[in-house]
Amino acid sequence: MKCRGRSTLKPSPSLSGRKPAQSAISSTRVLSIAASRQFCLTRVSRGTAVTVRTPHADSTIIHYVTKLIRPGDFLVVERCGDTRHACFGGAVGHAMKIAGLKGAAIDGPATDLGELRRIGLPVWCRGPSSITTKLMGLDGAINVPVTVGGQVIRPGDAILADESGVVALDPAAAAAIALEAIADQEDEQLLLDRLRNGEHLPDITGATEMVERMLSGV
Repeated sequence: MKCRGRSTLKPSPSLSGRKPAQSAISSTRVLSIAASRQFCLTRVSRGTAVTVRTPHADSTIIHYVTKLIRPGDFLVVERCGDTRHACFGGAVGHAMKIAGLKGAAIDGPATDLGELRRIGLPVWCRGPSSITTKLMGLDGAINVPVTVGGQVIRPGDAILADESGVVALDPAAAAAIALEAIADQEDEQLLLDRLRNGEHLPDITGATEMVERMLSGV
């Protein structure tokens, strides 16, 4: 097969026979950051986005926002490109957990990951760092649009996170997205049943037909 500038493949239809439609799921924003703790497969964290922007080695605004956190909130932190200083660790984590925080997504490193695991506060970040921020009082913002994991997150966005990553949803679209996601899961169960009955995955999904069409030059 030769590489082509434009794909000629068409998406396969739903296994349950649902007619293709404009996908609500396409409006979700997937944050490209990883979980800093090990989850069991059923562990899901969800909450309402509280956004923070804090630059460089200054974590003053992070300390301040701990008094504003409400039960059910999910902290989303833009680090303005800093990948060296950890702005989130044990003391901040304890304060956030006591206030009712459900989790945090940080576009930079965190520290004290073992302690965060022990208190049961899930954190998604760029990895660990032993170099921490300080109280410098230089800059920062709370509940403004932030860029985290390559996506713009707004205050009040619905956040859903698990061991696979973090997604942000427009609250107005969350119900429709949930229904579509549930339908996709039901489709996957149909697919697994067919695999157990001896069918091949590419025959079910339509990949066999697509590849053979490409090979034949049609």
